[in-house]
Parts: sequence; C-alpha cells; structure tokens
Amino acid sequence: MFENIIGHEGIKKVLRHMYEKEQIPPFLIFEGPSGVGKATFAYEFAKFLMYDGKKEILNSPDFYLLLPSDRPEIDLSVGIRPLNYDPTKDIKIDAVRSLQKELTKKGTFEAKTRVVLILNGENLNIEAQNSFLKTLEEPPGHTVIIMVTSHRESILPTVYSRAKRLKFTPLSLDEFKEYPFEGNFPLVVLYSLSGGSIGRAKHIESSFVFSSRKEFLDNLTEKNFVGLYNYLEEIAADKSVTIDFLEMFSMLLRDLLLLKEGADVVNEDLMDVLKKASSVFSNDTIEVMLNLVRKAYKMVKANVQRRYVLLMLLAPLFESNIRDKYDTLFDYLYEA
Repeated sequence: MFENIIGHEGIKKVLRHMYEKEQIPPFLIFEGPSGVGKATFAYEFAKFLMYDGKKEILNSPDFYLLLPSDRPEIDLSVGIRPLNYDPTKDIKIDAVRSLQKELTKKGTFEAKTRVVLILNGENLNIEAQNSFLKTLEEPPGHTVIIMVTSHRESILPTVYSRAKRLKFTPLSLDEFKEYPFEGNFPLVVLYSLSGGSIGRAKHIESSFVFSSRKEFLDNLTEKNFVGLYNYLEEIAADKSVTIDFLEMFSMLLRDLLLLKEGADVVNEDLMDVLKKASSVFSNDTIEVMLNLVRKAYKMVKANVQRRYVLLMLLAPLFESNIRDKYDTLFDYLYEA
C-alpha cells in the first residue's frame, strides 16, 4: 500500500493500521499545503478501500468524484484532478444533492466500499456544506467520504469536527529529490521555490514566469522600461500567469532584503543578479515594491484590469515627480 507515494510516512502508518483493523471512519479530511500530494494519496487509498488496490477505480460505479464540473477530463498519468479543473469555481448545492441521491442506494455495485472524493473541500459553498452536513449526520453504509483541502478555514466547523483529520506537511528535501523532475531548475532551488510541494514544483518547471526570473530582474535593475513594459504586457494577458508573476516578484524582492542582511536566499541560482540589484535598490525602495505587489495581488484577485495594475509596479523606479503621480493612480485603483 502506498508504494508509489513519496513521503508522508506517518500518515501511511495511520491509514495502514485503520485498513488492516477495518476501522476506517466514514469521513476523512486530508488537510495541508497545496501540491504536497493529498489528492494523489486520497485516490490511492480509495483504490485499497474499494478493491484492495488491485483495480483502477476512476470508472467504477462505486466511486464518486464531487466537482464543480459535470464532465471532468481526467488523465491519471498527470493526476486525479481534471485537466480543465478551475479551483476558483464553487461546488454548489445541486451537486451535493445529486450525490446524496446516489448515496441513498443501499450497498455497493461491485466494490467492497463506496468512496466519495472531494478534491477541494473549500470549493463547497456554504449552502452546499450545510446540505452535506445531513449526509455526515447519518453516514450511508459501506461508504467512506474523503475530503481534500488546503484551506481548512473555509470548512464549516460543524463539518470539520465530524471528520478524522490527517494533516499533511511539505516533503523534506530528500523526499522531494525522489521525484523525477524533468526541468532545468537546480533541485535545491526548485524545492525552495515550491515550498517542498511536488505539484507546485511541476508547475514552476513549466512556467514561463519562473523561467524568465533572470531576464526580468536584469531589466528591473537596469530600468529597461521598454523590456519591462513588453514583458508585463505579456504577463497581463492571463490571470493565472499574472498571479504566478506576483509570487515570483515577491520572492525576488524578499531575497534582496535577505541578501542585505546576509541571510540565505531562495533564488540562489541567481546570486550574481541579486547582488547587482541589491546594490542598486535601497531597502526603502524594495519595501515599497513589496507593498505594491501585495496590493496588486488583491487587485488582480478582485479582477481590476491587470495591465494597469502591473504597470503600477514600476512606479518606484521613476523620478519622484512622476512616481507621485503613479502612486496616486495606484491608490485610486486599489480603493476602487
């Protein structure tokens, strides 16, 4: 059991014991940072609950995947989450009611146990969670519900308290190195950038934003406004890319402050570029840019026009008379 799962040895031990003793609770919550393997772990465990791990379950009539979308496109070679999965969409009450109707059917079709997998429990809106609570109060027989969440604060206490909770943590560096990454990032840097999350690391490897860290920081240090403008125009075309950029920029800025303090940095493969930038930008300028990045993140989440939000990040690079004008505009956008 769990031979293909990297790390999380304590949780493996707990679940093996439950499985061997046939003492599986009707409701489990797998909680912890995103990308550390909770969904993959849940799916592998479901296979053992249903068929002792001897059969694939995705198309089993006893396996239920609760999602915002009715027609998920899933490629198990890249994970259990659908290829078209949108983590910003709610799971609404209609989806819960449809599931509840299915669960009123007694017994299973063919598996030992029915399994319901909720990949992002925080996507259940309040109405859906309240409806779901009725299922938890009277758990259907031969059924195990596994909820995966990276935001336990979004789960109602009345729902959360009914579960056996298993807390996942980021992988250690040694565990992280076991995964066959295919990109060009040094593993130690990739580990730091991703926070030990394999899912996040895979995304970073394929991200245009993270692969362009050096070029961006060079342009920022040299105040190459044409290069920066063209780059930010490209970034602004996609919301998820914009959010990646803001995360990347924030990491670079924090590294500049750490470097000034003589501490270890995350982007250690960019040490030469970081040193040059650290000599150009004062602490005050870096702090101002960090504050703007925090504001920009909230604004992008609120769907303020991304192009203008990103261009405002360049305000600290201008002369004071121009900067004041741009700062005023930024504050206006933020308040709006």
